[in-house]
Amino acid sequence: MTLDCAILPIAFLYRQYLELKIKEIIETGRQLEGQSRGYPPTHSLKDLWAEAVGLLRKQYGHNQPPELAYIQPCIDEFHIHDQKSMAFRYPTDKDGQPHLQDIVHINLANLYETMERIGSLLDCLSMDLNDRLQSFFEMMAANDKDMSRRTSAHPCILAESIWLNSECL
Repeated sequence: MTLDCAILPIAFLYRQYLELKIKEIIETGRQLEGQSRGYPPTHSLKDLWAEAVGLLRKQYGHNQPPELAYIQPCIDEFHIHDQKSMAFRYPTDKDGQPHLQDIVHINLANLYETMERIGSLLDCLSMDLNDRLQSFFEMMAANDKDMSRRTSAHPCILAESIWLNSECL
């Protein structure tokens, strides 16, 4: 018995959502940590989620949502069946061998409910990280504006503060 091909695009799009949302969390988390922008060039949900969890731990510490633990089993299950984002996208691999031979049935209602819960949590985390990043940028802009006001009124203040501070020498 084979899996109904009508379910494949639905599962693929849920998997694609996870990948893109996790990459968004990674990119924002990296910026908040002062790291280079971007995300790993991989489709592996397992690898992406591992980095995202590390960045979330740095941002939230002990205050991270306990619901994060519920995401890992979903990531693991997608990873078992579709490590490179190909199995739900195409019914066969490049050699014509069918993907997902070990899956006979996908409970669409359960998939929907699970992804709704996970999606809500990931969306909330992403929005919070973006708010934190926006606040950081606003704080930096305010500091830059304040510094330019001080230096425009007293052109030597910036130079004096750099060169007269013994920690800078």
